[in-house]
Amino acid sequence: MTREHAAKYLLGVQADGVGRRGKAAIRVIAISGLLLALGGPAATVAAQTKLTFTLEHSRLLNPAEREAGGRFIPHWSGGAVLSVVGNPSDEPLIYRTGRDGRQEIIRFSIPDGRHISIYGLAGADDGTVAAVGSAYSKDGKGTAFLARIAPDRQKQTVTQLMPYMPNVVTIAGDGSIWMIGWVRAGESVAEENVLKRFDATGRALASEVLQARHRIMSGDDEARPRNRDATALSALRNSRDRVAWYTNGNEYIEFSLDGKILTRLDGPPVEKPLRIGVLLALSAQNDVVAGNDRSGYWSLDRGSRTWIPIQFTGGERTKHNELLLGFDENCLVFISGKGEVRRYRRE
Repeated sequence: MTREHAAKYLLGVQADGVGRRGKAAIRVIAISGLLLALGGPAATVAAQTKLTFTLEHSRLLNPAEREAGGRFIPHWSGGAVLSVVGNPSDEPLIYRTGRDGRQEIIRFSIPDGRHISIYGLAGADDGTVAAVGSAYSKDGKGTAFLARIAPDRQKQTVTQLMPYMPNVVTIAGDGSIWMIGWVRAGESVAEENVLKRFDATGRALASEVLQARHRIMSGDDEARPRNRDATALSALRNSRDRVAWYTNGNEYIEFSLDGKILTRLDGPPVEKPLRIGVLLALSAQNDVVAGNDRSGYWSLDRGSRTWIPIQFTGGERTKHNELLLGFDENCLVFISGKGEVRRYRRE
């Protein structure tokens, strides 16, 4: 994609007011003339395309919904914003806020579990929620878990994972649950960047160690880093036919549903060190947007395997106060520093 034929995201003008769908209130903010244009280095593509996204609605989350909750970064998954409150605690709350503003609060607990920490959440289109994290028993023994919460919330399947410690999770297009983490050996790390796949019942399907670029911690010797974990504050997302992992070392990797690597390339030129982790959106049609709130966001041009920067102009937006949550169908979803969720619809 060339500079002259940049993809555009257009924020339309809409009067202040409150729109209602069912019982849910959606606050609409009037912002005029905000254009997000994709520009950057010239790249060769077969066809010249132009994408336009117009503001569909925006809504202000309440303070509880905005809380990140421990190591978990809120994101859009399975048709809703997923966030955690009270993380860690004996009963953290999972907030699931849909596109119409309807909010569901899931009280998450594990029998005899204490001090529960949720590290990753994922949703499916049918309402299923998967959670990974750690917990302690009454006698102080630690464990790690995968929990699958049924759409009707009447059934919760918990799989014990120790000594495996997952950091990120997603529900693939075929219903399998993917996670990446590390394996513990006493107080040491036996293996890092381990991908595991489970079916909907919690039965293990596959496990493998991935070669992945990890972040370099402050003061580390790049040749002999203190650890090689690429999962902490990374992003794992899914489309209909693949799973994408954006590592904390700024590497982008895509997998087919059977676990084979389809794509591996450097991520966009984000500023280092990463302040809150990396942020990734993968649409059902495999459009990719990645980056973070400090450096901004880029779109992947698959034809040239290059990242095209998204440039924000006009209005009150800046790259430092909006977090990318994900794709909702053809909409890009962001959240501002004030907790306002904004959806941009493709025309």
